[in-house]
Amino acid sequence: MLTVMCRYTHRDLTQPSGLSAHVSDLAGQNSAEVAAVRGLSHEEVLQRLDSEFDDYISRTPLPLGQRFPFHGGVSMDGAGAASNWIGELLVHGSTWPAPPGRPGRSTRGTRSSC
Repeated sequence: MLTVMCRYTHRDLTQPSGLSAHVSDLAGQNSAEVAAVRGLSHEEVLQRLDSEFDDYISRTPLPLGQRFPFHGGVSMDGAGAASNWIGELLVHGSTWPAPPGRPGRSTRGTRSSC
């Protein structure tokens, strides 16, 4: 989640830089980005998520009719970009790590730092 959120907050959303040029490159990009934050503690991940979410909110709402580049050389409008982010939260949000001593958020899938 953290690395995907950073794609919304650490780049100019009107430019394709920071995106995979081909869909086949996306798994490698995801792996490299996760490896870069793998050593963060639960607390650090949660703090970064909180900070990045604040930054994301400050950049929204995106103009719904404007086109934005996406992976694989395609583009989507602002509504699609917002929907993609909501989808990321729905699909991957339950895999966020639980702080030590607290129940996990999900018993499904693999828990990861991002």
